[in-house]
Amino acid sequence: MSNRATLGTNIALHNGLLLVDVIPIRSGASVGHLSMLAPGVALGPGADIGVGGGIGIKTTIGAGAFVSPCSVIEHGVRIGSNASVGAHSYVGSRSTIYGDMKLPAGSSVPPRTLLKNIQSVNRMSRTGPANNYVNAEASALENRVPLGVGVLSAGDEMTGENGNARRVPLH
Repeated sequence: MSNRATLGTNIALHNGLLLVDVIPIRSGASVGHLSMLAPGVALGPGADIGVGGGIGIKTTIGAGAFVSPCSVIEHGVRIGSNASVGAHSYVGSRSTIYGDMKLPAGSSVPPRTLLKNIQSVNRMSRTGPANNYVNAEASALENRVPLGVGVLSAGDEMTGENGNARRVPLH
């Protein structure tokens, strides 16, 4: 546990109620300087939260997973074992990143997204404008995901694994 990391085992809500829950941190897990963990966050053995990370309520970070510095992980997200989220990334509420999945720096994953493998990123992505959901301009150090994977913008159509097309909701 780093200096000035915040373990938010309780949160005062605007209506005067308190939200209280435990934050289990397993053996070998680490939380970086100025990182914030909300109530109910669970860190698996060897999980690592980088400097300045924000982790939402009831989020689970698997064994050996790494959340790079300055990333925001919303509420109810599940990050699998040995997965990594690149620096300055955003992962929307109730999304799931399966084990061993590697997101590049600057990724922005919409809420309720399931990322099982690089093919699932490719299926939901295409080249688009700068205000994107999945920004796959990987740095030279994070070349685990091929450059040019693309982006997904609000209102774009994507094809799910079952072949049905749907529009990405506007947020």
